[in-house]
Amino acid sequence: MPYRVVVESPVDRERDLAAAGKAEGAQHLSYYNFRDTLERLPIARVPLNLPIYRMANFRTQRQQRHYARSHGHDETFFENGEEDDTVQQIQHDFLWQLAQEGQGESIVPVSTVLEQDGQKLPLLVTASGVVVNGNRRLAAMREMSERGIRYFAYVDVAVLPEYANEEDLIRIEVREQMQRETKLPYGWVNDALAIRKLQLRNFDKSWIKDEMHLSSLTEVDDKVGALEAAETYLADRNEIENWDLVESQEQLFKDGYKALKNRTSNAGEREAVRAVLHTIADKPREFGRRSYDYMAPFKDNAHQLLAMLVAQLGLDAKASTTTPSDEEGLIIPPDLAGAPTATMTNLKEALADVNGDRVRATIKLVVDKFKEQKNQQQAGEQALAHARKANAEVNLIDLSAARTDTLPEVAEQLEIVARRCAFLLEQLRTVTKS
Repeated sequence: MPYRVVVESPVDRERDLAAAGKAEGAQHLSYYNFRDTLERLPIARVPLNLPIYRMANFRTQRQQRHYARSHGHDETFFENGEEDDTVQQIQHDFLWQLAQEGQGESIVPVSTVLEQDGQKLPLLVTASGVVVNGNRRLAAMREMSERGIRYFAYVDVAVLPEYANEEDLIRIEVREQMQRETKLPYGWVNDALAIRKLQLRNFDKSWIKDEMHLSSLTEVDDKVGALEAAETYLADRNEIENWDLVESQEQLFKDGYKALKNRTSNAGEREAVRAVLHTIADKPREFGRRSYDYMAPFKDNAHQLLAMLVAQLGLDAKASTTTPSDEEGLIIPPDLAGAPTATMTNLKEALADVNGDRVRATIKLVVDKFKEQKNQQQAGEQALAHARKANAEVNLIDLSAARTDTLPEVAEQLEIVARRCAFLLEQLRTVTKS
């Protein structure tokens, strides 16, 4: 039988928590994550049904947003329903599901830990019993008790001061939940939603970077940019808030965001790049395990790649005198750096066919060919690069500063270099003559 949530009034919860914290033999928790000072928080043992789940929970953001939209509720449904039995029940179901999830060998599901060891650490709650840290544990303890897996009559909670405000609670959650070694990750969508919410509340970007263990300030922006690119994709496919469709595609949308950011001066090309991103996102498996490898080149080479797509899809008669087919070789405009003569609107319309397997095959063909050309170009420039490097290295030789005992070996090495240079120069004369 599933656990049924019944919410007590906040006045009753606050009274019972205060009394339990002052009970004889009550202990205290030394806590450092509240306003960066040491606080001795009273630990109260209370009935399992007393605490309530916090709705402003970063871990359940995408589930909440998807549920609200799919059931016709507005975006404040969970935020305004924290004291409502029904909303608490929905949140409980989310949390119980999460409590059964782990990751590899290092992160064991919360439910498994509780079943084996019981409650080891107190939950962290506000003075009115709202759980700030430990929502999954509470859901697991309740559900396991109801199902007869392991019985918990009471739950230990450490109670924050009554003056703790919303900013305090957000800071605590970020710090408590971003311990990457021991905590189940939020998932990139929840991470990005959390970052955007923190930015809207004017949290310092450096603090966000440090507390969320991001590599740079740029990554803070990239996370939100990828989220917004994914939101646009879901809206375009009439799948708003259906985050499951993009949860495994963080790098694809991150690379898509970077490519879009680089096309701000050309709206037509920008929308064509967006159409490429959406086409790849529809069926990423058709591009192999690293579908984002087919998006990344558009960051710096969108102009050339779009021109190649225009030609290969036969969208402009001037680009080719033949009609392309799957069997023919790649049709490449004579000047890849030149502006495509077909409009980006035509290309966007061609890419808009969500069932267009041929379109996806064309994107794959074009990007593969472009990479091959780039590699050939780089290989063709390697000789010059090495020659310049060799010249620079030889110019660094200062015989006046060399130790006397090293001079014979210096001479030997220079003779080897001279013979190699003579050989290469002879090769060069032969190549230039032919």
